[in-house]
Amino acid sequence: MIWVAALQVQAQAPRLGTPVIRNFTKEAYRGGTQNWAASQGADGVIWVANNQGLLEFDGLNWRLHPLPNRTILRSLVVEESGRIFAGGQGEIGVFEPGPGGQLRYRSLLPQLPEADRKFDDVWDMVSWHGQLYFLASGQVFTLPLNGQGQGQKVPAPGAANFLGTAQGRLLLHVEGSGLLERSNDAQWRNLEPATAALDEVTAVLPGSGRSLILATLKTGLFLLDSAGLKPFATADAAYQSTHRIYSAARLRDGRIAMGTSTGGLVLLSPSGELLSRYTLRQGLQNNTVLALMEDQSGNLWLGLDNGISMLAASSPYSRFFPDGELAGTVYAIKVFGRELYCGTNNGLYALNLDLPPDRRVFDLIPGSEGQVWNLQVIRGQLIMGHHEGAFLVQNRTLTRMAPQTGIWTFVELPPERPGMPDRLVAGSYQGLVAFTWKQGWDYAGPVAGFGESSRFVAADNQGDLWIAHPYRGVWRGTLAGGTLENLTFLGQRQGLPSNLGIQLYAIGKDVVFSAERGTWIFNRSTGGFEPHPVLDTMMGRQEPIRRIIPTEAGDLWFAIGAEVGQIKVSDKMLYKVSQRLAFPELSGELVGGFEYIEDPMGPEVYFATDRGVIQYAPVPGNSAERTEALPRVLLRRVEATGRVDSVLYNGAGSASGPEAQLLPARFRAFRFAFAAAEFEHPGRMTYSWMLEGFEREWSAWSEKSEKEYTNLRPGTYTFLIRTRDIDGLISEPVRYAFQIAAPWYASTLAMFLYTLLVITGLVLLVVLPRRRFAKDKAEMATTQERTLREQEERHKELEATRAQEIMALRNDKLQGELTFQNGQLATTTLHLVQKNAMIVRLREELEKLETSPNPDEWRHAVRQLLGILNNDERLDEDWEQFAMHFDKVHADFLARLRDRYPQLTPRDHKLCAFLRMNLSSKEIAPLLYISVRGVEISRYRLRKKLDLDAEANLTDFLLGI
Repeated sequence: MIWVAALQVQAQAPRLGTPVIRNFTKEAYRGGTQNWAASQGADGVIWVANNQGLLEFDGLNWRLHPLPNRTILRSLVVEESGRIFAGGQGEIGVFEPGPGGQLRYRSLLPQLPEADRKFDDVWDMVSWHGQLYFLASGQVFTLPLNGQGQGQKVPAPGAANFLGTAQGRLLLHVEGSGLLERSNDAQWRNLEPATAALDEVTAVLPGSGRSLILATLKTGLFLLDSAGLKPFATADAAYQSTHRIYSAARLRDGRIAMGTSTGGLVLLSPSGELLSRYTLRQGLQNNTVLALMEDQSGNLWLGLDNGISMLAASSPYSRFFPDGELAGTVYAIKVFGRELYCGTNNGLYALNLDLPPDRRVFDLIPGSEGQVWNLQVIRGQLIMGHHEGAFLVQNRTLTRMAPQTGIWTFVELPPERPGMPDRLVAGSYQGLVAFTWKQGWDYAGPVAGFGESSRFVAADNQGDLWIAHPYRGVWRGTLAGGTLENLTFLGQRQGLPSNLGIQLYAIGKDVVFSAERGTWIFNRSTGGFEPHPVLDTMMGRQEPIRRIIPTEAGDLWFAIGAEVGQIKVSDKMLYKVSQRLAFPELSGELVGGFEYIEDPMGPEVYFATDRGVIQYAPVPGNSAERTEALPRVLLRRVEATGRVDSVLYNGAGSASGPEAQLLPARFRAFRFAFAAAEFEHPGRMTYSWMLEGFEREWSAWSEKSEKEYTNLRPGTYTFLIRTRDIDGLISEPVRYAFQIAAPWYASTLAMFLYTLLVITGLVLLVVLPRRRFAKDKAEMATTQERTLREQEERHKELEATRAQEIMALRNDKLQGELTFQNGQLATTTLHLVQKNAMIVRLREELEKLETSPNPDEWRHAVRQLLGILNNDERLDEDWEQFAMHFDKVHADFLARLRDRYPQLTPRDHKLCAFLRMNLSSKEIAPLLYISVRGVEISRYRLRKKLDLDAEANLTDFLLGI
């Protein structure tokens, strides 16, 4: 991981806290109380010898595999192939991966001579030079690891109490004979006669070169080298002899881990110095450590007298609580001299860093009870900002510096004028407080001209004082005397993204501002804010910047969103950034809004959290650089789900074979369970999966450790699973291939039968119709003749019927034409009759006038003629009589006209009647006693009343009524 390269070990830093400890009770792993041995497989799975059998742990779930005789499992050896050799009470055997990933037990007793098959507990067991050696009832036995050949008893000079390996050497401790080494000629060689006087040896650890470190039950540690046997010098010898050493291990970084009978776990440096102890008080669930094992990630597994614990012993992170059981929130940390000060919501606590581990206790400084906001070292003095005010901290005593309460921070300013004293400004709940330097910081009174809460205060190289309020904006002013002059408010109008979330920091020669998005500096020439040319790019604008913390070395720590990291500055003068480092282990740990990090230019770094302090301290003797080892993912179980669930793979051995597993067609739904061999941060592992043949893309990352599929079609599928750790590293995917067979009705045999049935059906469809065709042909001929005769008869009848219908239609047409002509004739006749009558009358009157010479008679005759003409006009005006006759001829035309168009006048009715009679305008004019022009105007008005379009013919329209 990239971040560790920045934190090189310069000196040994005391580990003050407890690393991550995970405790597993017997209820959690569902086994017995005592755990006697532990080991780890090549795939990362943890195996533990338990009172009730073999325990298996993949990081998420435990499984128990009991021995056939249900006895206690005392020892085990795990091979890379996945086999686990197990030694119990009167039993020796091996657990092997079987079909479907099932772990199966096979007893190895039949490979021993019959006379040697009865023994007590198998306490020690090791693999050496292709043989399995185990110690039972004080005797040594061997079995071939490959299963070929018989085992045997290995002669020894006496009853043995220890069997183990160190530096690739097979070692045996025999009462009265001492420590023995197995030579290539299959003989035991005594390494040192003085070792015969040792009490029971519980472990032999590799030392430097060919030297060995011997752990004894009651007398502590001994060093065996070319100079002989001598006590292994350690300041913790009395503790070891008092609590007894049950187990011991040499860690990869050289440290020595010892499990004691009642004193928990003890960690020593490679040279024997006490580093730390872990007991019930530090978080273990039991003080009796029966077994020790360091896993591939440097975690230390403890088999306890009651339970199992995992200690992240190689992790550089540990947590401690300055206020003890109060476990309050920490707001400020400062290393001053050789004292570590922690300001909490309960007060100020101090610890002497030079004390040995067993005496490191934080003390509450009297008078500091309450909320501590800040700790700063200015002019070689430690100053505390407290809810009760500003205090000078000296020799664990407090001296009040000012009467004001609620002090946030302190900023040192240059003298106001040459020859004047230096100045110090404190930001308080209600403005600023000033101090001047003489022999110390003397109170100078409150600063006039500003009364806002001043949690963030900084001074630039121009002598201006900057104050930021997280919810209001930024002010700039100049401290002159006791007044803040030239006060100017700056904010969003000057270029900041908003007036919210503003903080400021003195970084180098600049005052840097962080806002909701990005980092900014103030340009005096433009009078506005601009993005910082370096930090804005390094920190980005995706997440809000919660805090930037400069270090004494000139580097920067930052908290952006949930991320905590560091920016390394290679050139402090030109402010060149070399790299941006991330610390994913600290994600979400710092106090929101009050993030604080103390980096005292040493190997250790302290992070203030809402649950005590997290300390980064590289393990002494261990390289601070960690490798980018990819995480591992384990496919733990594959089930076909349905009415009855079937386990297809149970986690043992390889999940992917050379060919896809063929499954019956009834398997259509599946459940896949998986885990990551991660034990320090299992809850932060995420998983992504894909089912090839069903899905085309990987799923989104999820914390779910199971995936189900239903209603899969017959075909070939491959399930792929991968995991991602908190550093963003992604494991290689694990595969599980399977094939769902087609159902019986879609099998090859079924397809053959279907084909046979289709062919038979086709044959029958060809032969039978031919036979029936010959029979039906004759019947069809007879039927066809009869049908033709019937059709001819029906045709003749139809022709006759059609002829009659045509005749009737013609008669109807002629009748209609006749009726129309009769109407026309009647109309014309009526008109002629009337006019003829008038003409006859005129002739008679003219004849009378011709024979009369008397002028009076002429006048009288003229009057009569005029009367005749008037009578003729009255005849025309007697419209009711005319209409009656007209309707008779024209099928009630005028009646229909009045019903449809009641808006028409009698004159309009006459005009319509004349137009219906198909008279021209010239003919109609004298009948209406108007001019031809008048007729045209009347026709136009009639069209408007009838609402006719200009293209419509008026006469045709009237004929249609």
